[in-house]
Amino acid sequence: MDRGKVEKELKGQLNALFKSMDFVSKNFLNNEKISKREAQVFFNIYQQLGLAWEFLGLQCSHWDGYKRTRDKKEACKICGKINGTDDFYILLPKKGLKKLGVKVNPN
Repeated sequence: MDRGKVEKELKGQLNALFKSMDFVSKNFLNNEKISKREAQVFFNIYQQLGLAWEFLGLQCSHWDGYKRTRDKKEACKICGKINGTDDFYILLPKKGLKKLGVKVNPN
């Protein structure tokens, strides 16, 4: 496959993924009217979308370069990876205590 096609397809997949993450976060995770059971289902969906983001981010070669963030760091224009940081392949902290089964809300 041509590099241009790969880059275009990856950008499209990441944009769709970001829209899905925003939709779940805004409409379900911050909604006080839904039950804890339903909120847990949407939290699990959000976690799976986060894993998909990590997977797609591994395929990115940062073709478009980096842009400055508010924190004066450089983030990839395509996948959002911060330049000079370690890659994490799981949603757990690299150092310190790992807690499984604890609900952590995004945003």
